[in-house]
Amino acid sequence: MSGPAGSGKTSLVASWIEARGHHAHWYRVDESDADIATFFYHLALLGRRAAPRGRRALPRLGPDHPSDPQAFSHRFFRELFKCIKAPGMLVLDNYQQAGHSLHEVLQAGCNEVPEGISVVIVSRNNPAPAFARLQVNGALALLDWRQLRLTREESRAIADGHLDHPLTDVAAQALYTQADGWAAGLVLLAKHGQHDACSGPGAEASQALFDYFTVELYDRLDRDTRRVLSRSALLPSVSPAAAQVLSGGLQAEAILEGLCRNATFTARLPGPVYEFHPLFRAFLEQRLREELPAAEFARLQRQAAELLEAEGNIDAAIKQRIRAGDGEGAASLIVAHARRYLAQGRAGAVVAWIAALPAALAAQNPWLGYWRGLGELDGDPRAARVQLEDAYARLKARGDHTGQVLAWCAVVDSYVYEWRCLAPLDHWIAEAATIGTATLDGLPGAIVDDFACGLFKALMLRQPQHPLIGRWAQRVRDIVLFGDDPQLRFRIGPLYLQYAGINDQKGAAIALEALRSVGRQIDCCNVISLSLQAMAAGLAQIRGDHQATMAHVKEGLAQAERSGIRIWDQPLLGHAAMSALSHGERELAEDYLGRMKDRLVADRYMDLSTYYFVAAWYQLHFADGETALRYAKLNGEFLCKSGVRLYAPYADLMLAQAEFENGGMDTAKHKVDDAMALAEGDNNRLAVYLGWLLKAHMANQLGETDNCLEALRQALELAAAEDVTMNCLPRAAISALYALALANDIESDHVRVAIRRLNLAPPEPQHTPDNWPFPVRVYTLGRFSLLIDGAALDETQKKKQAKPLSLLKVLIAMGARDVPEERLLEALWPDAEGDAAHRTLITNLQRLRKLLGDAASIIYGDGQLSLSPRHCWVDAWAFERGIAGEHTQAEAIGHYRGGFLPSEDTPWVLAPRERLRRKFGRVVRARGERLEADSAWADAIAHYQQALDVEPACEACYQGLMRAYAKLGQHQQALKTFEDCQRLMQALRNTPPSPQTESLRQSIHEAAAEYRSAV
Repeated sequence: MSGPAGSGKTSLVASWIEARGHHAHWYRVDESDADIATFFYHLALLGRRAAPRGRRALPRLGPDHPSDPQAFSHRFFRELFKCIKAPGMLVLDNYQQAGHSLHEVLQAGCNEVPEGISVVIVSRNNPAPAFARLQVNGALALLDWRQLRLTREESRAIADGHLDHPLTDVAAQALYTQADGWAAGLVLLAKHGQHDACSGPGAEASQALFDYFTVELYDRLDRDTRRVLSRSALLPSVSPAAAQVLSGGLQAEAILEGLCRNATFTARLPGPVYEFHPLFRAFLEQRLREELPAAEFARLQRQAAELLEAEGNIDAAIKQRIRAGDGEGAASLIVAHARRYLAQGRAGAVVAWIAALPAALAAQNPWLGYWRGLGELDGDPRAARVQLEDAYARLKARGDHTGQVLAWCAVVDSYVYEWRCLAPLDHWIAEAATIGTATLDGLPGAIVDDFACGLFKALMLRQPQHPLIGRWAQRVRDIVLFGDDPQLRFRIGPLYLQYAGINDQKGAAIALEALRSVGRQIDCCNVISLSLQAMAAGLAQIRGDHQATMAHVKEGLAQAERSGIRIWDQPLLGHAAMSALSHGERELAEDYLGRMKDRLVADRYMDLSTYYFVAAWYQLHFADGETALRYAKLNGEFLCKSGVRLYAPYADLMLAQAEFENGGMDTAKHKVDDAMALAEGDNNRLAVYLGWLLKAHMANQLGETDNCLEALRQALELAAAEDVTMNCLPRAAISALYALALANDIESDHVRVAIRRLNLAPPEPQHTPDNWPFPVRVYTLGRFSLLIDGAALDETQKKKQAKPLSLLKVLIAMGARDVPEERLLEALWPDAEGDAAHRTLITNLQRLRKLLGDAASIIYGDGQLSLSPRHCWVDAWAFERGIAGEHTQAEAIGHYRGGFLPSEDTPWVLAPRERLRRKFGRVVRARGERLEADSAWADAIAHYQQALDVEPACEACYQGLMRAYAKLGQHQQALKTFEDCQRLMQALRNTPPSPQTESLRQSIHEAAAEYRSAV
């Protein structure tokens, strides 16, 4: 609703609300609302009063929204409208007082108006261009001067209401013509007779008429009334008690109430307090200035400021003192109240106060420079630093230790907030050394905590090798876990968790949970909730938990989208991209890497460095080594520009890996050594682990087995201790290293966990140890057993899944590789025909895949089925692979626990059973002969006995046992073995032992006789 002053806007809205019976919440905009943080702060107070009990506090505009207040406005108004009971209304009166910055945020908020709630904006001006879209979309209706201008009938009715007698038709027409529909002018004309002050409607004419009648009215008032009015005008709204003080003891309440009853530009508000029409108030203040000597006027202004201060209206009190020329009084108020205003997010107000002070006065008080710098810190850290460094120097020179320490902390924050180049922190670290322990001991604990956090930030980011970092890290750890100030805990929490994450994963997890607990207790704001998501994503990514990483990233990015808080976007995207790379998800990694690139800013060097680190990693995994090397070098260059020393080992390791993949062996080795030296000096256990892992990879590629195993042992001991699986190696490379670790029993438990987390496929079968944690393990030799993720099927499951399990058995029996569909159908469903048979196969294939837990475990294409060796381990496969190598035969023999699928007697099982039995016999005989050739008779006996346990009819094993016993002089045992063989052959085959066995018995018998004769 727009119209000139006095056009009846406020009265019209009030009567409309009353007629509709809505819950109305009235907010009067004033000049302080030009600072949008102040606007939101005051509106939040209104929301708190309107909210039903238990409603959460409204969000505060703080450092998390420095560049996107519109996004904050969406979130704020969504929450505000939840506080207003429907049908309800929010009225923003005197909106012409708002600054240009308020238009965009308000139009954003108006997009969140829910059903049952209305917003009325009352202003002397037409809607700003920012509201054009709302008008076009029909969401905003405009009542302007054309609709507000009184009709002839309305004018006469209003005039008659203010007179003791009705107007004549001629007088009514004259009054209507003269006032031209302006309500205030109409009332004044009716009350005071005809006047010629108004020549028509509009703002200028209305102002002239208003001024004229104000003068006319004021001059007719008695002296006491004029005194009360003119002095009360120094306050934006005045209580009777304040008016009495300013007027020198006059009975002000009766005077103000009389003016209010007579509708003389005075409104009564709850309290009670009285508020003058803005134009009337401006006139009164100007008349007071003209009537009084300058010194007396200034004294009254100071007195008004004291009353405002007593009422808690600090903003108005400071402005009043500045207008009164009382800069020192204003400065004292600023210094006393700046911290509270900054905590409320009203930094703009603090900066504006100090900027309005005389420059010479501001220069005399370093605390003003400190507070101004702190107020500018979120929006312009570089400009803030100029104020803060100057304040620090002057506070230090004064010996003001409290101010010195606080200014030092703020200077450090200015570099961290800017996140551009942190190299100058070296100077401030040295400066911190001048603040002695005795000085800190004399300060309040909260200030010392601030200093501890500031120094920890500087040391961690710039000098992680500093000998004192452990001491300050411990202090910060205690703050994060047990501190009394939740805001400080959350401000330092993300950096502390980054530090803990590189050398104490378990401690980092404890700290994260402590912060989450505090966040739940205090109903934390969005920026804190986002930081918790980013921290959790980072720790999960280091741990190798892809599912948890992506859950935290997705929730964090969704919160960022809803709230408009974008400061955690890059870390979240980086964690997602790195996790996707570790898990081989190329398209996902490309997506997040592209989103990182879209958000890059030219001089945010650390963000650029992180992007090129991940981009180099991507190139090493999926693209070309030359591009990876170029990106790795850019990563290091931007990291150097950023001055963030903490991440230097990672940059060196990435460069080393890229050099190695491009053939720069010597350079790569030197770079790894340099990185590990830095990491060890920094106590960066994560980087040390990654260094050893890269060394193991390079040694493995170069065929240096002993060096590889030693480096792998060092790496995995660290990884197991910290529960870390993050790595930057290609998946095939880490898979090969884990296979080596399992084969050599290096931290096998941790390695199996890591393989599962990373969802790694095994290397080629000949390089995969049997203790690789396959998701599916099938035992077919001597029994049939199926283990899925280590759990065996129970009898109920076996019965329910009988047909799918039969399909699995037949598939393995037929070789499990490229088995034609027709062979399977003939073996399992010989009576089924055509499409029906095919549908039956597909149905059971789907059931089997579901049972095995992964569709990829069985490959189906071109009418052929295969069991995936990447997902499934079969003992028969392991047996056949093992017998091919001399050094693996003993282990292979151990896999053979009996005949193939012994409970099956169908034709399709007979051939593979016999084939495996013959292979078993050959390998047992060959290994036994080697043991005999080496005269390892005891080992030979154990070998043959183990074989007979699973294949009792293996006559070659009886022969070997007889020879071994005889060589040991145990002739009777050798002959007893022949008798065992004889009974078994008779029972199984109804035949005697072979002539070879009989000949062996005879020779042993003769040797025994000779032995007895000799004895």
